[in-house]
Amino acid sequence: MKKYGHIIKFERIRQNLKQVQLSDGICTPSYLSKIESNSIVPSDELIEELFNRLNITSRNYNSSLIQDEFLEKHKSMYFDSIKYKDKEKIGKYLEENNQCLFSNPTNFYTYQLLLIRLKNMVKNNNSDTSTDLVALSSFSKDFNTYQMFLYHSCLGFNNYYNANFKLAVYEFEEARKNVELIDIDECETADLFYSLAITNLQFQKLIISLENATKANHFFQKNFLHFRAIESYIIIAVAYKRSTNYQEYYQNLLLAQKIAIQSNITANLSIILLNIASYYSLKFDYEKSITYYEESLNTTGPVWLKLTSIYCIVLQYSMMKNTSKILEWCDKGLELYSSNPEEQNKEIWYHLKIHIAIIHKDINDFEKLVIDAISYFANSEDFRHAHKYALLLGNHFNKKGKYKSATLLFMQANKYLALKEKRVFLEDL
Repeated sequence: MKKYGHIIKFERIRQNLKQVQLSDGICTPSYLSKIESNSIVPSDELIEELFNRLNITSRNYNSSLIQDEFLEKHKSMYFDSIKYKDKEKIGKYLEENNQCLFSNPTNFYTYQLLLIRLKNMVKNNNSDTSTDLVALSSFSKDFNTYQMFLYHSCLGFNNYYNANFKLAVYEFEEARKNVELIDIDECETADLFYSLAITNLQFQKLIISLENATKANHFFQKNFLHFRAIESYIIIAVAYKRSTNYQEYYQNLLLAQKIAIQSNITANLSIILLNIASYYSLKFDYEKSITYYEESLNTTGPVWLKLTSIYCIVLQYSMMKNTSKILEWCDKGLELYSSNPEEQNKEIWYHLKIHIAIIHKDINDFEKLVIDAISYFANSEDFRHAHKYALLLGNHFNKKGKYKSATLLFMQANKYLALKEKRVFLEDL
């Protein structure tokens, strides 16, 4: 008879059920505890009742050989996904995948960890892995070293996609420690380097980011993994931009663009073009910058990226003091936003509305709008824009002779500046 206690325990915790809730009317909580620890083997009828309550409808592969084959196929998909990041293929696999009821707990842990990693890669509203990771954490004391590597990697990606970058860096570093104890596939190591590069970039640890991105890119280039090489070049480029080495920024973008065009990979082309536009903006060539922003806008890409391009075009025309073009592009951006009013696009909405309010000089609307924007960006911990708009409103009040209100806004702006630059003491300023 097969033992499935680990599967029952995992699903129960994942569904946020207590033992007393799951066992009610089926068995005692203490008996369920013994089932979950695999210290007893219950009847098939009792297992079926527990499975039904947990909505476990997966295929039951009784043969250990078939279970091994299933896991190998799953591993193959995982490695293929790391190398090529074909989100459409991964999504289809996840939709069609029938979970195997692994009677071997170790195989079950590996299967679930690889499954979480695949869910991380598609990164959509249906692929949040937080509950899966909470459920798996109860088994972590039984993980082998490779499983600990996968576990910390999954935690790293989960934190990264939830914008908890500090914890993401910590988890990826923990994953690296486990890598030092075992031999893993070279593509997994390269993927870890890339993960460390992109997370450290969030904290302006530019040298660390560059080192890891370069290591990852060496493997991707050597193995003709063009999509991953493009990703790495973009990270390297952005790291150079933030270190104000604009020539290296530009050269790495051109390398990414060349691979994308030669390999007919359009997924990241809009991001590449947007960054090339940013390069020309830094060189004060606003006309050429706008040309590339428009090219990025006309390239296949998500709505948030198109809105970003539109806002950047607005900024270029603002530098050129071209009021009619500012209003024209603000209207285009707001029209696009109205058809996709998602929360991640809200910040662009504020930027565009404030530009319009400044031009039309609607004082009441302007003041309320900027106050709302300051609150929005502060709550989002985007202290750069909270600082920017607090200064904007402070200057506005100062010109109107509202000196008390202006003083309060300038004090607020200083607070956001300190938070943006992670200043703690006055002497740090």
